[in-house]
Amino acid sequence: MLTVCFADMVNNWITSTYYLAWKSSDKFINYLFPEAIKVSIGDQNTCDAVIYGIQDYNPYVMNDSKINIMVCVENCYCHNHYRHYNAFGNFGNPKIDIYFYNHIDRCVVTDKYLAIPIIYCQITYFKRFYNKIGPTIITPFDTKKFCLFTCSNVTLDKQKTQIKSFLQTLGKCDDVSTLKKELGNASCYHSLELMNLFNQYKFIFVSENSITDGYITEKIFNGYFSRTIPIYFGSSTINKYFNPDSFINVNNFNNLPLIKDQIKLLNADESLFNKFISTEAINADYDDENYDIKLAQFIKNKLKCKANQVYTP
Repeated sequence: MLTVCFADMVNNWITSTYYLAWKSSDKFINYLFPEAIKVSIGDQNTCDAVIYGIQDYNPYVMNDSKINIMVCVENCYCHNHYRHYNAFGNFGNPKIDIYFYNHIDRCVVTDKYLAIPIIYCQITYFKRFYNKIGPTIITPFDTKKFCLFTCSNVTLDKQKTQIKSFLQTLGKCDDVSTLKKELGNASCYHSLELMNLFNQYKFIFVSENSITDGYITEKIFNGYFSRTIPIYFGSSTINKYFNPDSFINVNNFNNLPLIKDQIKLLNADESLFNKFISTEAINADYDDENYDIKLAQFIKNKLKCKANQVYTP
């Protein structure tokens, strides 16, 4: 059993009423750690490990006798306000033992640290909970709306605007920013309010706010959990992880004429729509490098080493 606690910034991220928060520590732990690794939540005195966020940059508060874990779901390569990354780069903090990063697409294994792509964690979580998580209000096909546009206009505005204009030629597209009353402060991580809203639509347009190989956020998973069809714009390596027959990929604008015909068919035919959303989401050739085994063994080894260390600020 691994006992963890959260640094203040991570604890705020979990418990905040802001929609980007998980709003559940158990949900967050299940998202981060595979089922084979048993994890409980303790405090600074009783824990084996402390989880930090990318804005935690002071190594002097990190205890040498604990496993120090850095979690970042953001894209550090495309933004310049992440304090830990600015101070240490990817792996420059000698006190961090395990990195969960969303801007890498392969495991990095050394004697000193282990780095795991967040996408691996997301897919493991998705496989584990897909049959347990979903909307409680199912909108009948004949009353579903056409498309919901869910992304914020942070970067890639020109491309997103072009895709939105394309989708609007096929049907009415609502914008999630106008539906704040329905969502309130519900978590963006497949909260019930979000899934019930998304299920009212046949298609959900999901876009990353920046593009890096491996950088795939919760957005496409929300579409799958909501039993709608994700229309995806973002990582060029998306097919490495997801079955291309389970979502609509609009990364290549040259394919829009074919995509137009596909959307028209799915929008009009309930049986085709149901067949599409029941298609296996994860690519059959997806390889997570057995990261769960690497992580379990690394934690086991580190616990033995840390037990003999003394805190040296």
